[in-house]
Amino acid sequence: MSKLLKINFSYIVPVSRPVVPSRVVQDPNWLTGYIDGEGCFFINIQKYIYKMNKERTDRVWLTFQITQHSRDTLLMESVITYLNCGRIRNRNSTPTVDFIVNNISDINSKIISFLEKYPLQSVKQMDFIDFCKAADIIRNKKHLTVEGINEIKFIKNGMNTKR
Repeated sequence: MSKLLKINFSYIVPVSRPVVPSRVVQDPNWLTGYIDGEGCFFINIQKYIYKMNKERTDRVWLTFQITQHSRDTLLMESVITYLNCGRIRNRNSTPTVDFIVNNISDINSKIISFLEKYPLQSVKQMDFIDFCKAADIIRNKKHLTVEGINEIKFIKNGMNTKR
């Protein structure tokens, strides 16, 4: 604890965090609950200019992410093993790690199929449904049209908000 906390809360006795014996995903329902609490679905849209003809367009990709304190890096690595996809990103500014999947093939065949088989139980399910709609647009190459981009932008605007 910081000195200020110790002074203001001198009657509080700090407790060590318990050691978690297993850092391996052992049950799909546990992983779904973990995603419900710590996962996030993003639609990324970036302005992009083709070098050859200077044409301006929007580039779209999806990201599924679980964020944790860096002390849980082994657990995040076990999620990679369990789902057979993704990577770990260490944040330099904080002691945080992200499990990230942004390969559209892995999102479709592994993340979406997993969460369809083991559905989320929280309001996050609504974001997952929107994420699936965007994935379907991308899978069908409609994101390469103005109408498809506009549809994805509309979906994105309704995501990750308190409902």
